[in-house]
Amino acid sequence: MGAPCVPGPGWRSRRGRWPPRGHHGFRLRSGGCRTKARQAPRPWRVYEVTCPDCGKAPGARCASPSGGVHRSRVDLARENTRKGLPRS
Repeated sequence: MGAPCVPGPGWRSRRGRWPPRGHHGFRLRSGGCRTKARQAPRPWRVYEVTCPDCGKAPGARCASPSGGVHRSRVDLARENTRKGLPRS
């Protein structure tokens, strides 16, 4: 995580008080301000993995009688998200 936000020189003369929490409109000391923490990677979607039951490629629908997604494909996508695997 980045360094905490710290007002630059002269903040007291301009504002008269410490800026409110979450306010980033003031000049910051060198290093900048990290308003957002590192974002979590986007979760794997069901159709981004190959189905282990019917063997359908990523992007293709499963060949199940109900027309839905096989549970094992959902579990595989969830497991890839949990492990933080990159998409290829």
